[in-house]
Amino acid sequence: MENSLHWVLDVNLDEDRAPNWRDHEPENLTILRELGLNVLCNAGPEVPVRCKRERSGWSDEFDRTINARMR
Repeated sequence: MENSLHWVLDVNLDEDRAPNWRDHEPENLTILRELGLNVLCNAGPEVPVRCKRERSGWSDEFDRTINARMR
């Protein structure tokens, strides 16, 4: 049974298809994905996370504003 956090990670970051199955890779990458998801959810305008990810990839200025909120 999946909780809502895993569903969001899978839909937005395609977590289930990640080819990392050695040692502690899955746990470490999950922590990084959750951190990134939290930053995107709390950042800027109320638009879907997918749109924020795309915009962050297209615009360095938007990416800087997202990263500035991590402090």
